[in-house]
Amino acid sequence: MARTKSILTSLPFVSILAFGCVAACGDSEESSDLDSAIDAGLKADASRPTTNTDGSIGSEADTGVTLNQDSGSIDDASVSTDGSSYVDGAVIVDGATVVDSGYLVDSGYDSGYDSGYDAGVDAGTCGDGYKNGVEDCDLGTASNTGAYAGCNANCTLADYCGDSTKNGPETCDLGTAGNTGAYGGCKSDCTLADYCGDGVKNGTETCDLGTANNTGAYDGCNADCTLAAYCGDGTKNGAEVCDNGTANNSIRGKCSTTCTDTTLVMWLDASDPNGNGTLPADNTKLTNWIDKAGGLTVTQSDVNKQPIWKTSIINNKAAFVFDGNDDFYDANIDINGTVRANLTIVAVFQNGAGSTDPFSGLWGHDNGGWDRFLITGGTNGIVGLSTGAGATLVTGITAKSIPIVSTTVFKGSTANATKSYVNGVLGATITGSVQPGTNRTAIGSINGPQSAAAGYSLNGSIAEFLIYNSALSDTDRAALDVALNARYAPP
Repeated sequence: MARTKSILTSLPFVSILAFGCVAACGDSEESSDLDSAIDAGLKADASRPTTNTDGSIGSEADTGVTLNQDSGSIDDASVSTDGSSYVDGAVIVDGATVVDSGYLVDSGYDSGYDSGYDAGVDAGTCGDGYKNGVEDCDLGTASNTGAYAGCNANCTLADYCGDSTKNGPETCDLGTAGNTGAYGGCKSDCTLADYCGDGVKNGTETCDLGTANNTGAYDGCNADCTLAAYCGDGTKNGAEVCDNGTANNSIRGKCSTTCTDTTLVMWLDASDPNGNGTLPADNTKLTNWIDKAGGLTVTQSDVNKQPIWKTSIINNKAAFVFDGNDDFYDANIDINGTVRANLTIVAVFQNGAGSTDPFSGLWGHDNGGWDRFLITGGTNGIVGLSTGAGATLVTGITAKSIPIVSTTVFKGSTANATKSYVNGVLGATITGSVQPGTNRTAIGSINGPQSAAAGYSLNGSIAEFLIYNSALSDTDRAALDVALNARYAPP
């Protein structure tokens, strides 16, 4: 028979009516163990109805009333199918009460609702604080405010790190898969990974002073984090006088490491006296000492005045040995103060053990008028750098049998501007001489070649000799001193 729906005004009344019918309308033939057929709809132990803790009516020891396996209703010993009652559309079967929440109070279920829930109700509602059904997020109605990293009112996710949109406190967001921390990208916490403009040289960058400072200014950084124009890039930029790139060399280069024109006009190197890498035999007198800088002529045609080339003299390195009497080389360069007011002369040398001659001259162009020269010893007592009216002692210049790097920087006749250094240490400050002297320079003597005389020659040896047509800056001069000392100082 088809079920009919009666609307009851009281839930307890419905429950009592249902159980009353079960009690009054049972089978006429009772078995002692109440072992009824499955379609009778009763449990085999004949447990009686009782009140459960949730207020529903069930059974004592077990679930009470079971469902008929086919129609879900009690066949004969239970409520007739047409006598079933409904509350808010829920079918009551075997006395089970359905409340408005959609949950059956006990185990008796209406046919077809095998999950134990009223249809569609168990999906929950947006705002109940539980993520149900199609919800992405649910913190409860009061908390679903759409705040960053929270939930929207419709239970969808609010803005969050990893959603591919820069929101809230984020500085970067490429999505969860893209927030890998790779250069120029985003970190997993939605902060910026290393990038050009962060002020730190990272990845393939060659320079980074920060976005505000990457302006492309000289010696700075370009906007793409590459180096802007700088001294050493091989191109003369800005205030540079020259730039030979990696060939910039304050020691033996035409262009210094500061991109000022060193104008190296002479470089004599005893380790390569022929200027081509070939070496003479040890203890050989040489007519020429080849200039490796500007191709100047440095010569001594008189074999009796030629110094002797030796393979191992200064710190086990080659040098020319001068006899302290009349040995010298003649160089066709004029160091006259009126011709070259600013000048730098460098000599790597070593004094002999003693000298019996009045003057031990290292270099000069003197013709008797206190022209430019430097004396390192002798018996006369005049030692040091010529001032045009005498000589000023250069501290350390007279030391015996040790390598000395002597660097004298002339700055015309400017008062106290000309300075002479020994192994990088300032040894004297003078007002430079601008006396005319001779127009050629003696190496290993103070006298100009045209007025050379015995007794003015160096008692010692020279390993390198350099002349710059400029007053080297303190930076270049210091770099030169350090490099030469490192090469010739004892280990």
